[in-house]
Amino acid sequence: MDVWARLKTMTPSELRTFMEKAQGGDAEAQCWVGRAYSGLLLPRDGEEAARWFLKSALLYMEGRGVRQDYMQAYFWFSLNGHEGNAADAKSHLSLQQTRETDGLVKEWKEQHRLNPEVAAALHIEN
Repeated sequence: MDVWARLKTMTPSELRTFMEKAQGGDAEAQCWVGRAYSGLLLPRDGEEAARWFLKSALLYMEGRGVRQDYMQAYFWFSLNGHEGNAADAKSHLSLQQTRETDGLVKEWKEQHRLNPEVAAALHIEN
């Protein structure tokens, strides 16, 4: 099941569990909470989604509570608009990994376009 299909079938109880884990520093749960703010489970809130994605990216970058994963860090920093952090994560990747991650970022952005006013307020390229 892909991520968006999973979000559509997630129960309120499961979302509460992810929220609790995310608040406790679980990077994967933080990604799920960020995705939940896409409008499928929670009201669409690009700023709140970006906040959770940034928390997750920092944990992946540093390997705190999760296996250190520069591709995941680069992906989430890229979505969040943190160019400095994204560049640092990218410096640890091969050209192939960078291209693959850039493709995933592009695909994600195409599937989750923000309202232009929200994107401008968050300084996120839409």
